[in-house]
Amino acid sequence: MAANISTPLFRRMLQLSGGLIIPDKETAKALNDLARHTAIVRILSDIRMDLEICEIEGWDKMEYINQLKQLLDSTGMKKWEVEHETD
Repeated sequence: MAANISTPLFRRMLQLSGGLIIPDKETAKALNDLARHTAIVRILSDIRMDLEICEIEGWDKMEYINQLKQLLDSTGMKKWEVEHETD
C-alpha cells in the first residue's frame, strides 16, 4: 500500500525525519514508475512538437527520427549489452 501523504502521521514522519522518507520497495517502485511515465509523456510531447515543426518547415521527419534512434541506441543498449555479455 502506498503512503498517503495527506495523513497527519505521514506529515509528522516527514517533519521528524528532516524530509527524508525511505519508502518500502513497493512504494519506491510505484514512485519510480510514475516518474518514468511523467518523463516519457514530456519527451513524447517534445518529439511530437518537433515533428510538427518539421512538417511546417518542410524538413525531413525521418532524418529527425533516425537521429533520435541513434541517440537511444548509443546510450543504454550498448552499455547494457557489454555489461550482460556471457563469456
